Amino acid sequence: MLPSGLFKGLSNLEYLYLSGNQLISLENHLFNETRKLTLLWLFYNDLSVLPSELFKGLSNLEVLYLFGNQIISLESDLFNETTKLSSLSLSDNNLTVLPSGLFKGLTNLEKLSLSQNQIISSDEVRFNETTKLILLLPSGLFKGLSNLKELSLNENKLQHLPKQLFHGLHKLAFLFLYKNELTSLDRTMFQGLSSLQVLGLQENMIEHISYDLFKGLQHLIFLSLGINRLTNLNHQIFSGLRSLQILYLRYNKFRALDIRLFKDMINLFFLDLSGNYLTNIPNMSNLSKLALIDLRENKLTKVDRSTFIDLPKQVEILVNQTEICECYVPNDVNCSAVDDRSPYLTCDRLLSDRVLVVMMWLIGLNALGGNLFVLSRSRTKNKNNTVQTFLLSNLAMSDLLMGIYMLIIASTDIYFGEYFPMQAETWRSGITCRIIGAMSIISSEASVFFITLISVDRFINIRFPYSLRKLRKGSSAVIVALLWLTSFVLGIVPSVLAGGNGKFYDNSHVCIGLPLAQIERFSKNVSRETVNRDGFIYYKYLIQSESLGHVPGLYYASALFLGLNGICYFVILLCYVEIVRCVSESSKRVGLNKDMKEQIRMTVKVAAIVLTDFFCWAPVILMGILVQLNVLTLPSSVFAWSVTVILPINSAINPYLYTIAAVISNHRKKKNSFQLTISKHHHFSLGIVGKKITSRTRN
Repeated sequence: MLPSGLFKGLSNLEYLYLSGNQLISLENHLFNETRKLTLLWLFYNDLSVLPSELFKGLSNLEVLYLFGNQIISLESDLFNETTKLSSLSLSDNNLTVLPSGLFKGLTNLEKLSLSQNQIISSDEVRFNETTKLILLLPSGLFKGLSNLKELSLNENKLQHLPKQLFHGLHKLAFLFLYKNELTSLDRTMFQGLSSLQVLGLQENMIEHISYDLFKGLQHLIFLSLGINRLTNLNHQIFSGLRSLQILYLRYNKFRALDIRLFKDMINLFFLDLSGNYLTNIPNMSNLSKLALIDLRENKLTKVDRSTFIDLPKQVEILVNQTEICECYVPNDVNCSAVDDRSPYLTCDRLLSDRVLVVMMWLIGLNALGGNLFVLSRSRTKNKNNTVQTFLLSNLAMSDLLMGIYMLIIASTDIYFGEYFPMQAETWRSGITCRIIGAMSIISSEASVFFITLISVDRFINIRFPYSLRKLRKGSSAVIVALLWLTSFVLGIVPSVLAGGNGKFYDNSHVCIGLPLAQIERFSKNVSRETVNRDGFIYYKYLIQSESLGHVPGLYYASALFLGLNGICYFVILLCYVEIVRCVSESSKRVGLNKDMKEQIRMTVKVAAIVLTDFFCWAPVILMGILVQLNVLTLPSSVFAWSVTVILPINSAINPYLYTIAAVISNHRKKKNSFQLTISKHHHFSLGIVGKKITSRTRN
């Protein structure tokens, strides 16, 4: 505690700095000898109570800083004699009650800060065990402060404000009410504040605002309504705010904004709409001075082609999706996207080529219907349930998955339609894309594995016809189960990669990470630079991209599609080279017996399947190798055709090769057999008739 006579003899003292001294209390009349004191700093101490006559006689005091203490209450007559006070800060204390008349007589006060306290606007407060009804923010609290220009009530616990709280503050230019618990505001709250220039209402719980709340605020330059719970704004709410330059509406719950909302804001140059649920933005063609609009973290899925056409050329647009910048914003407008650019970015539909769409539907439906027929036929023909039939049934199952994948992609193209570019990022990174991407990997790898196994089985049967180590039902079932398990693991691994910085399925709109491009991973650094315009400061965002090299998924795709599948087809090639050699030697040596002919017939049928698969995969593997060696650069259209036609077409052809063709062949055999029977019967009948005629002639 400071002794009462500490400042005796300092009658001419004008500035006194007592901050940061851990003062717990001060005596009454401590400053009686310092009548000429104009600036008094008492901030960052441990004061909890101020005596009612502490500032008595300080009629020349102009600046008083009491922030950063632990003051819990104030006497109503504490500032009665500090009539020249122009700046008073009581922020960062523990105030809960502000008595009526506290600021009475402070007609020269220009700046008042009551922020970061515990002031609430409930009418009921509990003291110990008794309950007293009091008004913590009296409606006349600021009455008489005719010269007040700046008032800070931010970071308290205000839930509602008295209707007449700010009435009479005709010179008030700055009003800060952010970080409270306000849920609504009376429509007359700001009436009469004709000089107001800055109004901060962000970080409250406001759910609704009357259409005429800001009526009469013709000099308002800065308005923040960000981080509230607003879902809708009447189109007249900003009517008359022709001086407004900066508007924050970020992090509310807007799904749509009225097309007429910004019609009067002819001087608006900064608009923040980030962090909402907007699918589109209203017309802004009249905002000729707009310099920056922040649309990040929205759901811009229904952007029209004309949305950004009428914006002024000097505007900077900040969005998440690269597609918006490249597809919808004119080239002479500066647009920055936070998200990484996909190497397969498109400004068209999911499937831009209409011929490609037709091919997708034809191949998908054929793959689905044909392989379902194969599977149903293999179930009904139990007598043909040989190892070869079992393997071909599993091959049909893998081809069926590819058919389902293609039909989902084709259906998604119809679902998104012309709005696909805006939804591309959500689609690529969504769970559906990852599921069908995994399905395509499982299908293609299982197909390659089963064709390899079938080729090896054909090789063993031809090369070692009497071997006891042939595939049996039991051993083939175990191997098939292991191959399916391996395929599932290979399909799931990319999803694990995509969960981190590495991307795989979301590197293309069709959800397959084929290594047909040198895909690079970029890190986008978002920084801010301060812009001062007409005395008001706002942040301009700067986005810089830094290459981090190839994405991890690229190496995985190369190892899978080029490495593993290349090895499988090399094994298949060796098998069939050896099969041809064995058949040739056997026919020269002893001719072909019945069993060998049957094995050759089955091998020829399987060879047709293998060849179609090989001709589908060989171009992709070759293109992938050339791309990864930087010998070749492919346009995105080649990727689309490779994924949606070249690779999966064998899934639609295979059923015709090994089952449907067999059905047709059997039908022809039966028909020929029937005709042969009829012919024999006919000849037999003719023979009998001839004999009868001869017998009669002789007689």
